[in-house]
Amino acid sequence: MASVTGSSPPDEPNWGIAHRILMPAFGPVSIRNMFDGMHDIATQLCMKWARYGPHHPIAVADDFTRLALDTLALCSMGYRFNSYYTTEMHPFIEAMGEFLSESGRRAARPPIPSWFYRNEDAKYFGDIKVLQETAKGVLKARKEANERGETGRKDLLQAMLDGVDPKTGQHMTDDSIIDNLITFLIAGHETTSGMLSFAFYQLLKHPDAYRKAQEEVDSVVGRKKITVEHITKLPYIAADATCFALLAKAHIDPKVYGSDANEFHPERCLDENFNRLPKNSWKPFGNGSRACIGRPFAWQEAILIMAMLLQNFNFVLDDPNYNLRLKQILTIKPHNFQMRAILRDGLTATQLERRLAGEHAPKEAQKSASAADVSVDGSLKKMTILYGSNSGTCESLAQRLASDAPNHGFVAETVDCLDVANGKLPRDQPVIILTASYEGQPPDNAGHFVSWLENVKDDTTLSGVQYAVFGCGHHDWAQTFFRIPKLVDAKLEQAGAERLVQIGLADAADSDMFSNFENWEDEILWPALKKQYDIGDKKGSSQSGTVDAVVTSPRTNGVRQDVKEALVGETRVLTAEGEPAKKHIELKLPSDITYTAGDYLAVLPFNPKESIERAMRRFRLPWDAYITVMTDNKLTVPTNTPISAYEVFSAYVELSQPATKRNILTLAEAAEDTTERDALKTLATSEEGSRASVLDLLENSISSSPLWDPTRVTLTFSVLNAPSTTGSGKHLGVASNYLNSLDRGDKVHVSVRSSHAAFHLPRQPESVPIICVAAGTGLAPFRGFVQERATMCAAGRKLAPALLFFGCREPGRDDLYADELAEWEAAGAVTVARAYSRRPELSGGARHVQDAIALREREFQDLWARGAKLYICGSRAVSRGVRDVCVRMRVEEQRRNGREVSQDEAEKWWEELRNTRYATDVFD
Repeated sequence: MASVTGSSPPDEPNWGIAHRILMPAFGPVSIRNMFDGMHDIATQLCMKWARYGPHHPIAVADDFTRLALDTLALCSMGYRFNSYYTTEMHPFIEAMGEFLSESGRRAARPPIPSWFYRNEDAKYFGDIKVLQETAKGVLKARKEANERGETGRKDLLQAMLDGVDPKTGQHMTDDSIIDNLITFLIAGHETTSGMLSFAFYQLLKHPDAYRKAQEEVDSVVGRKKITVEHITKLPYIAADATCFALLAKAHIDPKVYGSDANEFHPERCLDENFNRLPKNSWKPFGNGSRACIGRPFAWQEAILIMAMLLQNFNFVLDDPNYNLRLKQILTIKPHNFQMRAILRDGLTATQLERRLAGEHAPKEAQKSASAADVSVDGSLKKMTILYGSNSGTCESLAQRLASDAPNHGFVAETVDCLDVANGKLPRDQPVIILTASYEGQPPDNAGHFVSWLENVKDDTTLSGVQYAVFGCGHHDWAQTFFRIPKLVDAKLEQAGAERLVQIGLADAADSDMFSNFENWEDEILWPALKKQYDIGDKKGSSQSGTVDAVVTSPRTNGVRQDVKEALVGETRVLTAEGEPAKKHIELKLPSDITYTAGDYLAVLPFNPKESIERAMRRFRLPWDAYITVMTDNKLTVPTNTPISAYEVFSAYVELSQPATKRNILTLAEAAEDTTERDALKTLATSEEGSRASVLDLLENSISSSPLWDPTRVTLTFSVLNAPSTTGSGKHLGVASNYLNSLDRGDKVHVSVRSSHAAFHLPRQPESVPIICVAAGTGLAPFRGFVQERATMCAAGRKLAPALLFFGCREPGRDDLYADELAEWEAAGAVTVARAYSRRPELSGGARHVQDAIALREREFQDLWARGAKLYICGSRAVSRGVRDVCVRMRVEEQRRNGREVSQDEAEKWWEELRNTRYATDVFD
């Protein structure tokens, strides 16, 4: 193709003619005149997302592809693809992808007769025909419009038709125009849609950058219709796009861009900082005669749509655990990246349409000023329930609270993540917030809300909001384990909101979190809400709502959780006979699941067979009974449809979960015998300990690397089979015993969940050393780390040192993966230092991992001085032991340098390094 941006040689005549004719068509004035067309297509996108509603997952890359294709066609060719009015992508898009993919494959074909490829060739030339026919259709439509006298357009296509090469005096031929139309349609939409997709992913993963970008739009544009004059007044939005274009480079030199070169920091791309960069350090659009002539077009389009979207919507990840995965056709785009769009300012879709058209729109949709609006049936008052949750615990508590609400005179109008409330909380109903901390940081679906709240300056911003906060945490995280719930509680009050009750807190490390929540809910929250809103007692308000269950015989398929099926491969025991069982299991993943070393694999387990049969016997149910749970409440069990009783007890309820106070009181009310009823009530108020758990996806650290095999994943786990706390029978860990029961060829339902961003290998393994500390099955993620490093070493890469401290009982008994680690150590991927608790004389006297660190203190400190990243995985005791030895080393080092540092100062230093120099994964 003799296209303006194609691969023709510089002296090719058609290329030169096209280049000289088209360059003026992309001048500043021409691009400015295209703004209205860009705004037209951007409006279509905004209205589509507004009409989806706040709970609909948006396929981001697909819709930005529609945006870029339609914008280019309308603005430069006066042609409408109308992509937002069809469910399928335009045929041009599919043909383009198949054509480009096959072009790459054809170059690698072996030298065999071409008739072997007759089907592929037919598809290939069919795709070319689709591209050509599309371009011919665009050209034909313009020629016919010109013949009808519908002239006046001065765009790219008209320049092709009318332009004269100033050097040769020649016009472009129709074939040359068609070639260039195809090139522009491909290159002009593909890269822009990718840039926008990645930019929004980065903004959603970086709440502070998102907030700054949105605040800039609010300051510059406000609630008015955006105009072309605004485009140059949005430097932070432009920096966001520039920063992504920078990150898209294959290699970014830390010597030029700093130690955080691969991180998303738009500030480095603001004018002052950007101008200090060396020449040629940023060239995403190319340079010279082959540079992209559409750069100003793409830039104006990208800034416009980013500003319009941030002006009118708040966005949240549909899956807060989503981590970037790539899909490549011509360029790379995020694979399966989905987000949700929530209209800002209380707008409806109709009001948004008026705002985008420049008509007067209300500043904010007004609701009734009365406290706690009454629901549709007039009997219940509305409330909002918001949660911040990574593992699902706080989300589960939120759903439980919503289920209980009708028994207390309320109905949950909204149950959603905290990020949907970014920038706005309702004033007409109580707001209940349930959130955790993740090592002192917000959960993934609460970061934007917390960032906004931390930056509220006016103490009247949230005047009229009434709220209550319940926080979950784990005391191993020192002073940070309740940081986020306490911060949210305090910041809401500082911004003028009214606290309804004192914050409730539950420590997962030493208490029954669900019982603590029930106590706070029943004894503090509901009484306060009833008093505040003058609601009388409701029947059964002290316990959860009851449901009716009907046993039937018809067979139907039960509803399953949204996980995917994996195939079990190898399974093996890692420990000697007589030791607590630790096992290795390998799974073949579905083709659309990918992972990174250090991630988690979520497994949907089943209760042990003996527990299921015990429950069936207790309720006198035949093995083929079916149950219909009759209720309008949202439960983990499928409701209002028959489902196998065996499946209910197998997959939907946690039969090993100890009863909460509320469960016991419900049993007491149902008891017919007075003595039994009194005994149950006494038990409900006792202080007996329990191991609380909920039916959820069990998360295990992945113990393999995708560099070993991206289609396979391994887990390393301990089998929980302990005496019951009641003194009767055994407590069988549901998930570990389920995994233990699997054998080669079995199928299991799984999904990958990203670990914290800090708990991954450094992006520069050649220059950044790593130190890993683990005990027992805490070795799992580090096996994946070392396996990945071994693969890199085998490929000839020279890596920075890696030091692994591993604690177990004794050699030959529970020294997990000893042979593999020895092989990888010989390959230079790692150095292993062990601590044997039963045989410390075999590990230089080290009984625990912190002792092994102390024995190799010089080596540890040398790596630390070189910028090593430290990773800790295991029990609280392991984490505390590492902290103690590192704090001691800090005090002694400072003393050697003539500076006295107190214990408190050293511990503060350690906490400030969390998730920057070290990361932890504590599992008890």
